[in-house]
This record gives sequence, C-alpha cells and structure tokens, in this order.
Amino acid sequence: MKNVDLYVLCRFSQWLFCWVSVVLLSGIASCDLRAQQPCRLECDTSMVPFTVHEHVTSVSSDCRVKITAAVRSCGGMWEIEIRSIEYLEDCQGVDPFEVRRRSTSELVRANIMGLPTDNSVWRVSAPSCWRQLPSNNLVPCSSECCISTLKVEKRADCDKWSITAEGQSVVRPTCSLTTAQNGQTSSEASAARSCFFSCEPVLPTK
Repeated sequence: MKNVDLYVLCRFSQWLFCWVSVVLLSGIASCDLRAQQPCRLECDTSMVPFTVHEHVTSVSSDCRVKITAAVRSCGGMWEIEIRSIEYLEDCQGVDPFEVRRRSTSELVRANIMGLPTDNSVWRVSAPSCWRQLPSNNLVPCSSECCISTLKVEKRADCDKWSITAEGQSVVRPTCSLTTAQNGQTSSEASAARSCFFSCEPVLPTK
C-alpha cells in the first residue's frame, strides 16, 4: 500500500510541475510587452542578490568571447542576466549581432554555469539593444530587455537533459545612441558603433 501511495504522490508531483511550467511559459509569452520596460525582475535584488560570473564560450572556431552574466535562484526558477560580452580574439568576419546571439545561446544550451537540470525553469534576460565599443566589446545601450523562460528536463532513464520549451517576451525599442548615455564624451560616442537590436530565442529556430 505504501508503494502505491508513493507512486501516486510522485505522479502527482510530476503533473503539478508540468502544469505550473506551462502556465508560466504561457504567461510570459502572452503578457503585455510594455510592462517589461525596464527589465523586469522576479525578486527584489536587495533581498535576493545576484552572483556575477564570467564564462568563456566559442562563437566559431577562431572566435572566443567572455560573457559576464549574473545568476540567482528566485521564485522557484533560476534567473540569468546577460550583462556584457568581451572579445578574446579578433573574430574577423563574425558580425556583432551573431556574436551576441551565438554566445548567449551556447552559454545557456551547454549549461556552462552548471545550473540544476532536473525539472527546472531558467529565465534568461538580455538587453534589447547592444553597441560595439572601439575595443570590439559589446555592451547594452538600452534598459529594455528580452526574456526567454526555458523549461529544462532530465530524462527518466539517463543523465541527459534538454530544454523542452521556450516562452519568449520581446521588447523592440528604437535602438539609438546619444552622447549622454553612460557618461560618454562626443569622441567616444562617435567611435562606438550604433545600437543594434538583438532579441533572438535561446533555442535555434527551424
């Protein structure tokens, strides 16, 4: 009898997790995008602080970058904030847009940060607009964010895991750069490239 009760409890727990995940993903995908400005947080940062990490990932065979990301466990999910991208190689021939897209996708899909993969929810946020500095490094140039909420599951018969669902909230502002941003001087602003929009899903599109 105890085995039957345990089985029923396990099945109910699995059903409850799936139901909550679906509701969460649906809500993120269908919410009013204007409410995402500026980048929305699930928890008060003063109560649940982020831990900042730096991770190296490859964009191509001759292009490696270092991503600065902030991570925390909050509200039953893991929050990941992409903050900046530093070039470690010249990366000639790779567009900055592709550097931003590929590096973020690789960071999350390879789980370089070592987050839990057993029935987890990851919330990945990144600025909607980016600019390239004279040093080629990429930094945000807007406070608006794009958010991907990912459902992560581990297979019952092995240690392999996968991202099984992604709900995305996209804010598309007018990406522009002014000399007043980030305390820039006129010469620094003219040397920096214009802001570009980058808000792609973590999972590759078919």
